[in-house]
Amino acid sequence: MEAFISALRNFVQNEHEARINKIRSMWRRPLEERLAAGEAVTDLSVVSVRHGLAVLRYDGHNLSNFREDDRLRLNHGHPADSYISCILLKEGINELTFLPGYRETFAELRHEPDGWILDRDIVDNRDVLIPALDELKKGLQHHKTIFEVFDAPRPMLDGDRQERAHRVAISAGLDPRQVEALERAFAAQNFYLVQGGPGTGKTHVLAHLAGALAREGRRVLVTGPDYHAVNHALEMVARHGGHRQVCKIGPEWEAPVGVPNYESLAASPYHPTDRGFIVGATPYTTRDERLNVTVFDSVLFDEASSLSIPDAITAMLAGRHYVFFGDPLGIPPEIVGEHEPAWTAESVLHSLSRRMSGTILDTTYRLADKIAAFPSKEFYHDRLIPAPDAAILRLDLPTEPPRYADILDPAHGLVFADIRHKNRKKASPEEAKLIAKLVAVLLACGLPPEELAVLSYYRAQSRLARKYSAQLIEHMGGKLPPEVLFDTPEGMRGKGRDVVIFSVTTSNPGYAAAHADRFYSPNLLNIAITRARSKLIIIASPHVLRTNDPDPYVQEGTARLHALLRSGHHVLIPLKRK
Repeated sequence: MEAFISALRNFVQNEHEARINKIRSMWRRPLEERLAAGEAVTDLSVVSVRHGLAVLRYDGHNLSNFREDDRLRLNHGHPADSYISCILLKEGINELTFLPGYRETFAELRHEPDGWILDRDIVDNRDVLIPALDELKKGLQHHKTIFEVFDAPRPMLDGDRQERAHRVAISAGLDPRQVEALERAFAAQNFYLVQGGPGTGKTHVLAHLAGALAREGRRVLVTGPDYHAVNHALEMVARHGGHRQVCKIGPEWEAPVGVPNYESLAASPYHPTDRGFIVGATPYTTRDERLNVTVFDSVLFDEASSLSIPDAITAMLAGRHYVFFGDPLGIPPEIVGEHEPAWTAESVLHSLSRRMSGTILDTTYRLADKIAAFPSKEFYHDRLIPAPDAAILRLDLPTEPPRYADILDPAHGLVFADIRHKNRKKASPEEAKLIAKLVAVLLACGLPPEELAVLSYYRAQSRLARKYSAQLIEHMGGKLPPEVLFDTPEGMRGKGRDVVIFSVTTSNPGYAAAHADRFYSPNLLNIAITRARSKLIIIASPHVLRTNDPDPYVQEGTARLHALLRSGHHVLIPLKRK
């Protein structure tokens, strides 16, 4: 396996260099170009600095690609010169809240309150990943299981444990495929793989599995590609796992809802030698003093489609039994460079599923039949079947909508709102204004705000839609509830809401082709259109379909989007003449 480890070491190093080169190349561009590329925010002024946090305000539009949890640099001219490393903690309308970076303070902000510029920071994860790979190279006894997983993956099942897990799964009310997943994952002596489309209960099975393992005295680690995935899994464990010894290890600002959060295991009620507890943490947390004193019996990976192989190995070193949960059409790892061999850039789920499938969950408990039809055919070989209770889901508003009755008609689960703007790139005021009106109507008609999400491929469009929605609702004498989500598809990973409005935004075919990796990504499209339970409204201009680009990826993506729009109930939205 020396060649395996060497290939992954090269991947880590080359990917780091590719990221550095990309960021430094952007830094060398004039500020105007960085702004146009969505890689800078300018004219930031300090609102407050207290309790270790800084709040800065920006005027005008923030067209950046920056999202919450990004590592960024506040500077006064050039990001390579004097700067303050920070983490974007929260984004409000015209305000950004930051945490200081490692060993940073915001003291300078008190003396220089105006004229700040925000650029992307360089993050170096080699100091975690390379030592993890070097440790694997030592070939300790429990490392052999890791080699077996990637060399010739064959789960080894214990029949007695499988029978015990079967009783647990039946008592939990799981469906037949979920029962199979739980009992085989529980019985596996080395590893197991659980795949499934949106809403099929992957994290639900993980929660029951974690509880069952902990009740027999195992130390269980629940992990994922980031703290959002970990928090979501832990919240499910707390609700359905049937085991109370659960906590999260990580910074307080990353705390999950309803689950105790501690900065380190030493600060928790649990000792590394205790038995029968469940800990949630990111892979990197397992490698530092917060958690590296603990050897886990089982490591459960949620959202494994978003986890690179080196990241997965980093967490695998903390345990001896591994279960991977994920959707093959989920969000892949963010890879910047070109890598040889190509397998080094795959997700751990993709790598393993090429050689064994494990259990595939195929019943969705989220999607109504009219919403499930397209993704089932396009992405899941017609094998994503709504459960009977999900299939009949329809939008049920307490009061009749005074406007947009055709769009909001419960009979139409999937609607294409056709608004024929032209030459828009990553922000469309036309679509954002329509979104604001729909948001206002839905909330006024009694839709709970926590059941409404607005998605776009672009952060700029999400911000614009939120801004217009807030302004319109304030004009009507109300206030936009913070529970209404405005985000990109990545922000809705693993989650669902009754109503989702998806803003395609781009109407410039050349811009779409230039950003094909994102705009035509089947994974991102799949995530965007499978978050809705009862109503999916897609707002788009058909002008984006009029591409002459010969790239097969662009042609395929255009055909896919065209087929999706054709599958929805068509409503033409007239544009106002200027």
